[in-house]
Amino acid sequence: MSNDRIYYRKLIDLKYDFDRKELVLQPEYQRFFTWDIEKQSKLIESIILGYPLNPLHLSEEPGGMEVIDGQQRLTTVFRFIDNKFALTKLRQLPQLNGKSYKQLDLQLQKAIMNYSIGIFPYNGEDKKLKFEIFERLNCGATTLTPQELRNAIYHGPYNDLIKRIASLIS
Repeated sequence: MSNDRIYYRKLIDLKYDFDRKELVLQPEYQRFFTWDIEKQSKLIESIILGYPLNPLHLSEEPGGMEVIDGQQRLTTVFRFIDNKFALTKLRQLPQLNGKSYKQLDLQLQKAIMNYSIGIFPYNGEDKKLKFEIFERLNCGATTLTPQELRNAIYHGPYNDLIKRIASLIS
């Protein structure tokens, strides 16, 4: 497939491919899994709420697929489905705090497994392109400052007033 088309797959299908070793999460150029339990929980909460996630970038290799970008997200989902952690510090679904996948009701388990995520496919034979995509996706991000994060979370007239006051001072 060319890299100009995005397609969608359900998490249940990606998990099936992973279990059959047809989806490699950590090729040699990938970093190790780094997300803490809060970040993992927030991702699972986003899936349950039906929020969109960034698409995965996968290299189509002779024996299956290899993750170029999305390893942290997929590892989190697969760890949760395998009951490796319980949800914690959820803000929108606090009633799920302390629950692992198998402790969720069947409807929520199905919502997770049937969640569709976008995939950008790349031809694995083009090694230069694969590493170029990896480098560009993983080296260009700038972390939000604490104030930028507060502006995104706490918006409204009070925050607007604080920004106006701050602009007068600087």
